[in-house]
Amino acid sequence: GGAGLGVLPRFVQRLFGDIEAVEAPIPSPVRGLWLVVHRDLRRRPAIAAVSDFLHDIVSEALRAG
Repeated sequence: GGAGLGVLPRFVQRLFGDIEAVEAPIPSPVRGLWLVVHRDLRRRPAIAAVSDFLHDIVSEALRAG
């Protein structure tokens, strides 16, 4: 029915305008974010392009706070 509650990074709310932020009475979790790529594939142009793209958009979103 359109109702749900979950813990997401704040940049997800900025990407999807229909998500509403709710202040929780507990501190937000702090976690690392990892992108894992097999060493034999990481230099392939398509894999490198996606990895670079993901790195750039997540870095930009984290800097924006």
